[in-house]
Amino acid sequence: MKLTGENLTLAYEQRTISEQLHVQIPAGEVTIIIGPNACGKSTLLRALSRLLAPITGSILLDGKDIHRLPAKEFARRLGLLPQQSNAPFGITVGDLVARGRYPHQNLLQQWTEADEIAVERALRATGMLEYVDRPVEELSGGQRQRVWVSLLVAQDPQVMLLDEPTTYLDISNQLEVLELCRRLNREEGRTVVIVLHELSLAARYADNLIVMHEGAIAASGPVRKVLTEDLLRQVFRIHSRVMDDPISGHPLVIPLESIDAQAAEKH
Repeated sequence: MKLTGENLTLAYEQRTISEQLHVQIPAGEVTIIIGPNACGKSTLLRALSRLLAPITGSILLDGKDIHRLPAKEFARRLGLLPQQSNAPFGITVGDLVARGRYPHQNLLQQWTEADEIAVERALRATGMLEYVDRPVEELSGGQRQRVWVSLLVAQDPQVMLLDEPTTYLDISNQLEVLELCRRLNREEGRTVVIVLHELSLAARYADNLIVMHEGAIAASGPVRKVLTEDLLRQVFRIHSRVMDDPISGHPLVIPLESIDAQAAEKH
């Protein structure tokens, strides 16, 4: 399912974040969006998920304007895991994940066997089935994040957007969440879009990168084509080395020093 944005102007009230933005999310692949802080990554994801209406331009899902799709139909096609998610106190893992089935229900048939199967399948896919009756607040940070991914899987969209899903997680849980996202892509053909800060993790798990800088797309395309030392110097303001990881073969970013810190020392 192809997702595109054409000639987008994105703004919050009077503050414009991006202008004349063109973005293409390839269907059936993992696309990771990277860039410095406050460059527009999360704003773009909010626009793609219909949480932020563009001032100009249009966002198309398989050629259809997302703002003209009925809400439930849109939610069956595209789902978002936002940067911060809060569960009601006392809610169990199973009850929270079941909320992902709302787009598939109607007034006459609110809960079906298909919903039950979808929730169990989502919990099994994320390794959370044994916690189905546990209150969410009793779980670790990594487990809670897997619960939210479970909700997204239960929603069963063909396009999954995740905004910094590894924030505040230790490296083991970061890898666990990203491995899960890649497995959902590889085994089920879902289009996955992730905002990440960790450059080497982005290079390891992405099929395509979108690099944002000051509200614009500085580069996009296959990882090896995009992730260069010149780009890291221009966009992230670091001297670095990009080489092949001896284990995975994926590009590995080794930061050397901050260009701005180096300049400050000289003065």
